[in-house]
Amino acid sequence: MNTPDAQEVIREIAVLTATPEEIVSQMYAETVRVFCIDARILDYVPLLAARRVRETLQAVSKAGRKDSLSVAEQAPISRRGDRTVQ
Repeated sequence: MNTPDAQEVIREIAVLTATPEEIVSQMYAETVRVFCIDARILDYVPLLAARRVRETLQAVSKAGRKDSLSVAEQAPISRRGDRTVQ
């Protein structure tokens, strides 16, 4: 998912969280993929994925564990309705 809009969002999150764009891009793509699995309406998936990635990176940064957290740990496993199941 590397549309021009997605690239801009990825760039903004990378700058905001002081995280390499490559990592943000991987997290964003994985989060979009997972959210699309159960999504009935796809219009908001990119927005929700960006929000999830941004919040995850901000939380990791505050916890001081950015380097030890893998991409798999940062993205949700699956979605059921409004709740994320891990």
